[in-house]
Amino acid sequence: METSNFFSATDLLSAFVWVIIILLISNNRAQKIDEKIRPYYTWNVIYKLFFSLVFALIYIFYYGGGDTTAYWDGANCLNNLLLESPGTLISELFSEPNLKMMFDHFNNKTGYPPGWIYREPSAWFICKISFFLSLITFKSYLAATFIVSFLVANATWGVFNNIKNYNLVSSRKLAFAFLFFPSLNFWCTGLSKDSFMLLSSFFIISIFFNLFSKNKKLSISICVFLCLYIYIIYNVRPFLIACLIGGLSISYGTILIKRFKDNLLVKLFLRFSSFLIIVLGLFFFLRSGYAADMLKEAAVLQQDFTNNELYSGKRYEINTSDYSFTGVLKTFPNATLTAFYRPFISESLSITLILNGLESCLLILYTLFFLFKGSVLKKINTIRKNEFLIFGFIFAIFIGFMAGFSSILFGLLVRIRAPLLPFLFLLLSINTKQTSEP
Repeated sequence: METSNFFSATDLLSAFVWVIIILLISNNRAQKIDEKIRPYYTWNVIYKLFFSLVFALIYIFYYGGGDTTAYWDGANCLNNLLLESPGTLISELFSEPNLKMMFDHFNNKTGYPPGWIYREPSAWFICKISFFLSLITFKSYLAATFIVSFLVANATWGVFNNIKNYNLVSSRKLAFAFLFFPSLNFWCTGLSKDSFMLLSSFFIISIFFNLFSKNKKLSISICVFLCLYIYIIYNVRPFLIACLIGGLSISYGTILIKRFKDNLLVKLFLRFSSFLIIVLGLFFFLRSGYAADMLKEAAVLQQDFTNNELYSGKRYEINTSDYSFTGVLKTFPNATLTAFYRPFISESLSITLILNGLESCLLILYTLFFLFKGSVLKKINTIRKNEFLIFGFIFAIFIGFMAGFSSILFGLLVRIRAPLLPFLFLLLSINTKQTSEP
């Protein structure tokens, strides 16, 4: 890989211009934010710009490329295809990739996208999204990276802004969890699947709590963006949709119960209905083809990562030879705890995993505080009654299991499980004395 391809005069100028644009937009938005929390927004944007640059430079210079640069190569091929044949570009954007089509659509003039990216539909979909970034940045990888980091900054800010009124933890801890969690900012601010999954899922979460907890009105623009985020997730990591639906459905039941808390009969009816819906929902979901497909995909991924020597890096084991629903379910505790607390510090002595190792130490420490400092029952009761905490619990459990079961490689695990880290830290940090209604 030629590093000069990322640092031409045009690339650097475009990156510089986009940083200025981002800072100007951020400054304008910051003026509309309460002075008490305004610095958090400003530093959130700067922090993510910094980590996105670190992510890009490590992959360019230390690894000599990777999926992030391959996505950009594919995006630039699509950009070239626009000039060569706009009609062919439209056909490519709305078609499933196959090797015959690649050789029909691309040539030496447009360049050929990386074959290993093109063969994987979810990876090629990221190239399609990145194509639009390639257009507005004049093919500047760094500029596109900064734009993605800015979108992620606003997505995480939206969730932070929704939670702060609950007074679940101090503002500093909340900001650390959702704005400044180190590995989250490293893995989810560059040009990657993880960044698009984080910003899409966090924007969906913000929209939900704005509509149902803050009673804001649903507009056409919100519907359009909501469909866009769901479409992005569906094409990259569809299991995240199940994680979101499960958590948000239970959260909505909690919101309804709180609205009718003074009417005992309605409250009891809602609790019973919520329990019934959860049980029936799980029953029909687990019997559905969608659930079977998810488990099958996770099993295939696990076996592929285990047996394929091309996937390098430190590994862990989830011992199972039974990939039926019952067999997979038996791995649930091991897979989920692995996603929550590994890699341990002794397993993360590398440039890209060291932050995760340190964070694992922090999460283990806070787990001990949760269990032995104060009343555990009060904390569990607080989680059960708060719509955001119950969502965070379900969301973290679902992602933790899927990430822990399918990843096998620590390098992949820390990326897939990244969205659950803020919620896990929040759950372990709650202060029962401080908690209040929004």
